[in-house]
Amino acid sequence: MHCNLFVFIFTHYLKSAMRKGVFKTYVRKTYNDSNVKGTIDIARHIVKNTPFVGNVVYSQREYYFDNDLMELIRHTVEFIKYKPYGHKLLAQVKDEVKDVVAATPNYEMCNRQTNAKAIIHAVGPDFSVTPTAFKELYEAYYNSLKVLMENGYYSISFAPHKV
Repeated sequence: MHCNLFVFIFTHYLKSAMRKGVFKTYVRKTYNDSNVKGTIDIARHIVKNTPFVGNVVYSQREYYFDNDLMELIRHTVEFIKYKPYGHKLLAQVKDEVKDVVAATPNYEMCNRQTNAKAIIHAVGPDFSVTPTAFKELYEAYYNSLKVLMENGYYSISFAPHKV
């Protein structure tokens, strides 16, 4: 019975968390082209571009929306979608669901079991930087874990973050 309660609460937390936008993290990407926009990696540049033809190896930090937290929320949305009342429940937060789906293009429906366990064991986001900014997102994250744990994913290890 209480399992269904977490599913209903999830939509409330998702709506309040998505008011601040999709959660994004920084990812360092490496490039080898002539449009230098970041830190030049001399060692890799010498290895890859020994006869210099105009390309430079560099890396830069970019915002990345398809992170572990968004994948976990996407998995919870997909899980709720297959409940008998799922479509009605998710219709209340259809714009937020569209944002989550758009932010997670690498999510593979056919590997849901494997993806969920890998995502659940991933380290959660660090909310200690600005705890007030991510309070709603933290609640959605915790609720996603509870929904999945109450529905057969018993290998969840959740350590609360310092706020």
